[in-house]
Amino acid sequence: MDILTGTFKPVGKLPFALAKSAKALVEQAPDAPGYGEGTTLFPFGHGLRY
Repeated sequence: MDILTGTFKPVGKLPFALAKSAKALVEQAPDAPGYGEGTTLFPFGHGLRY
């Protein structure tokens, strides 16, 4: 209710990276965090703040 009335501003960040395609998932190096350059849709920590 606090968010709807405006007394609290919502925030959120991703705890992991999201790939752009299934191909990026297959080609990801298993020992490297995240995905290669150009294959990441949303990087780790991407989020909204009002």
